Amino acid sequence: MARNLDVERVAATHNMFRPVLVDALKQRSITSEGQAILPFNAGSLFELWERTFADKWFDMGTMIRLGTAIEMGLRSIYTDLASEPISRNTRVFQRLAVPTELEEVFRQQCGLEVGALPEWSTLREIMVHRHLYAHRSGLLDDKYIQDIATVTGSSIREAVESHGYPEVEVYWFQPLSRLDHFIGASRRYFEALT
Repeated sequence: MARNLDVERVAATHNMFRPVLVDALKQRSITSEGQAILPFNAGSLFELWERTFADKWFDMGTMIRLGTAIEMGLRSIYTDLASEPISRNTRVFQRLAVPTELEEVFRQQCGLEVGALPEWSTLREIMVHRHLYAHRSGLLDDKYIQDIATVTGSSIREAVESHGYPEVEVYWFQPLSRLDHFIGASRRYFEALT
C-alpha cells in the first residue's frame, strides 16, 4: 500500500500539531494589560483564538492543504501511468464537483477508473470545500450551495437560510468539524488507488 505523503502531512498538522497548539494556547493567560485592549473577555490565548475565529482559519488552511494534496496526488498518479502528458496548467485535477473530464482522462490515458472507489464522493466534497475556503474564505455563495448538492445529493440551503443567507453574508464553518473524516477518506482512497 502506498500513501500520499501530502495527505499524511495534512494528517500530521491536524492530529499532532493542532492539539499541541491548542494545549499551549490553553496554558497561556492573557495579561491584565492585554485584557484591557480586548473588546471582549478572554482569560487565555485559547479563548482569544476561538473568539476571533482563528481556530476556524487554521482549520480552513488544513482543508485547503487537503484539497491540494488530493489534486497533487491525482496529478502524480496520472503522470506515472498516462500514455500522454497533460499540460501543467490544466485544472482538470481540481474539478471534482462534476468530474466527467477527469474521469475520462484517467480512463483513456491510464486505464484507471478513479471514480470507482467508495471514497470518491468524499474527495469530490473536499474539493468543493477547498474552493469555498481558498477562494471565498468560507463566505457562502450559490455556486457552493449548488456544488454541495450536486456532490452529496443533499441541500444545505435551508440550514444556511436559517442564518440569514442570502440577505446576510454567511461564513460556512460546518465542514471543518469533519476534518478527521475527510483525512481518513483521503488516506483510504490513495492507499486503494496506488
